[in-house]
Amino acid sequence: SLTRPTKATYVSHEDVTIDTLDHQDHTFCGVMFPLRIKEDFPVDRILLKSISVRGRLGPMTVWIDEDNGSDASSEGKKKYEQLQRYGLTWNKIYDKVHSPSMKHFCELTFAWPLSFRPGEIRTIYIHSSDLSDKAVVYDN
Repeated sequence: SLTRPTKATYVSHEDVTIDTLDHQDHTFCGVMFPLRIKEDFPVDRILLKSISVRGRLGPMTVWIDEDNGSDASSEGKKKYEQLQRYGLTWNKIYDKVHSPSMKHFCELTFAWPLSFRPGEIRTIYIHSSDLSDKAVVYDN
């Protein structure tokens, strides 16, 4: 009988751009969002190597909540609400200064890729210490 491996022995490389519908720019010093990997993806894990942003930028940091093993089927669904009430433990994964780039995206490449398994939920916070409130642009 033929025995097939249960995990891939290769890495697939793909860039993803997420487009928004209204294209209304908003700016602030930071943006926080949960990242959830769909449970039904036929993958062992997804690696995130960078995030691209635009704005006045300046001293940029990227933070990720400490992995507590939560997933969408258990406590993961409540993580965002817990963050608002109790806070999370954060790990800094990026820290560099960038020139302003209001029209073109600037890639923030991490020192090592972040690994996510299907069903996992993590919170990412992108922050600038620039003195203006135009540091990070986001489309809603």
